[in-house]
Amino acid sequence: MGGEIRESKVIKVMKYFNNNLPGYYKTIPFLGIGAAIIISMYCFRWNYQFFHDDAFITLRYAQNFINGNGITWNYGEYVEGYTNFFYLLLISLLGLLDVNLILAARIVSFIAYLLIIIATIFYFLVFRKSGRTEPSLAVIPIIFIITAFPLMIWVLGGLEGPLLALFCTLGIWIFFESIEDPRRAKYISISGVCFALACMTRLDAALFAGISIIFLLISKRDDRMKTLLFFILPLLIILTPYMVWKINYYGNILPNTFYVRVVGVTNFKAITGIKYIVSYCLSPPFLLVLLPFAVAISLYAKKFNRGMWYLLTTITEIGRAHV
Repeated sequence: MGGEIRESKVIKVMKYFNNNLPGYYKTIPFLGIGAAIIISMYCFRWNYQFFHDDAFITLRYAQNFINGNGITWNYGEYVEGYTNFFYLLLISLLGLLDVNLILAARIVSFIAYLLIIIATIFYFLVFRKSGRTEPSLAVIPIIFIITAFPLMIWVLGGLEGPLLALFCTLGIWIFFESIEDPRRAKYISISGVCFALACMTRLDAALFAGISIIFLLISKRDDRMKTLLFFILPLLIILTPYMVWKINYYGNILPNTFYVRVVGVTNFKAITGIKYIVSYCLSPPFLLVLLPFAVAISLYAKKFNRGMWYLLTTITEIGRAHV
């Protein structure tokens, strides 16, 4: 990692067309973004009535919390039947302001959706002004995010997906930039904060923090232990009090839903889980299948890019975790 970065042929071609095409052709990316916004508005309008029934579990806990009955399903019964603590807190905060809880859930998710778009624009058009990203190409991921139907559906559906996506996206991007550019190594702690908030939003986000820690441990950086310390420290500072509170309040680290789903694993559950994984492997964009091939090719070419390995692994895990 580090050193001079050579421009790919794709970027050179894009720069050539960008510099030689008539001025009105340069408006095409903006027209693409405009079309993406229209598509997203259509999606929101068409699916506005959708609100997932599981979301009402979180809303009941939030309502009891607002009423002074603690974060409980029934008053006096301390069972963690939700899986999205930080999301629940944000909804409760809006509820204290007399915002309808269904609307509050959608507001939190919609803000997260907007922040993902803003972060994507900032990342590709501002943060990566290094010759590695041509602005014309940078528009593509922005359009993909704006028109991400699953993301928009869960904005309306009332679950924590968009908020989790926000924290994981920020954590992965900041981590990647911190390890790719020594000048940005100081940002590694911000990545740790993002992953900590992701874990408080949904505990299985710890998978992404774990992948990041493994990456730092196997890296050949001279300062890897120092970098690892700056990454882990925010995780410990934020998550340790949260875990201590969970144990004292509910008696467990993991939510009740984990024990309901995992304890007493049957052949039916195991077979269903295997089918889900196989289905994911055989579905576009085939990330789980392509990952080992990409690693093998990089090793064979003796140009193994550890930063790209990190991105491939985390993106693959996002898809797997979703399944």
